[in-house]
Amino acid sequence: MSFLQQLLGNATEVPPDKVQQEFAAVLIDGETVQRAFALIRDILAFTDYRIISVDKQGLTGKRQDLTSIPYRSISMFTRVSAGTLDWNAELHVWVRGRATPYTFQFYKGVDINQVYRLLSYYVIGSK
Repeated sequence: MSFLQQLLGNATEVPPDKVQQEFAAVLIDGETVQRAFALIRDILAFTDYRIISVDKQGLTGKRQDLTSIPYRSISMFTRVSAGTLDWNAELHVWVRGRATPYTFQFYKGVDINQVYRLLSYYVIGSK
């Protein structure tokens, strides 16, 4: 990820196996990371059961806010595609019991349609 993209706040894709190792302590038996994205120190991962968002805080990043969104709790989701002059796309996820959506931004090079299909599979599909 370029430094400019980091400053603009857009996530880029990272290898799922790298994130699988980093999240080993919080994943349940048999849970695997399907896709993962990084933004400077923060991570957004899509597993086969949930979305995991890690917000590393403070100077050292030792303090972490880990949010887990089980697919079964998602009531609605939308994607906003990048325009010609935009550098990003957004994914909005509404969870039952929460008035405002979680919003995740992606670098224009990320195929937001693939992310949307993955989310569709787990929210609407077999899980």
